Amino acid sequence: NYFCLKIFYFLNVNDRLLFLNKLALNFVTLSTNKISTYPIQCIIQSLTSPSEQSIIIKGLLYNNMHSESNIIKLSFDLYGTHVIEKILEHFNIELLIQVISLICNDFLFIANNPNGLCVVKKVIEVANNTMYFDIVNEQLTKNALLLIQNPYGNYTLQHAFDVWDISQCE
Repeated sequence: NYFCLKIFYFLNVNDRLLFLNKLALNFVTLSTNKISTYPIQCIIQSLTSPSEQSIIIKGLLYNNMHSESNIIKLSFDLYGTHVIEKILEHFNIELLIQVISLICNDFLFIANNPNGLCVVKKVIEVANNTMYFDIVNEQLTKNALLLIQNPYGNYTLQHAFDVWDISQCE
């Protein structure tokens, strides 16, 4: 796992793309594995080109018939949740539209899970002052009463109050 990570840093552009395409084929499995999750997170943090980031997004979304299950599987997994957080934190904001949309489609379900809560909190941070604000704000508003009653979901509202401006929270 660390050997592959170290090699990745020395690859030229074409070989990096080849490496990432191979990684994307097993992205969910590698991201939820105790041994490989850390190298995956390090690789995600190092990707700066949209073409490299797009390969990972495709691996996340299109490796099975139902892309939502990949988002939920990673969000609920002890290790996978950190991979989704790294993608949200480090990838180009324009590339995240499908990821954030799928998270918002299952917003309440993900927010009410102890691991999923971390993903939703990162979405709230990413949405602040971006094109995703309205979609995330709509989910918070629509689900506020259900979120506030859940031992995990209530933290989503608190987190929005912590990171958004007063005018946004109103």
